[in-house]
Amino acid sequence: MRAAGRDTPDALHDRRPTQALHAEQLGLYGFADDPDSTPEADFDLSQGLFLIARIGDDLVGRGGVRLQPSEDFPA
Repeated sequence: MRAAGRDTPDALHDRRPTQALHAEQLGLYGFADDPDSTPEADFDLSQGLFLIARIGDDLVGRGGVRLQPSEDFPA
C-alpha cells in the first residue's frame, strides 16, 4: 500500500469500484460525497490521504480519507 495522488494513473484507472461504493453509501445512509466532484486537493497530505493497494502488479484497492471542517477544527 502506498500514498498516491488521486490524479495518478492507478487512481484514475477504473472508477467503477469507487462509484459502486458511492451508490452503496447513498442506499445505506441516504447521503454520500460524490467522488467525481470532490476536489483533488482534499486528498493532499495536509488535508487527507489517498492510498493505492497492490498485490504484485495487481491493483486490489484504493481509497481516501479527508478532514472535514467543523466548529472545533475549521479549515
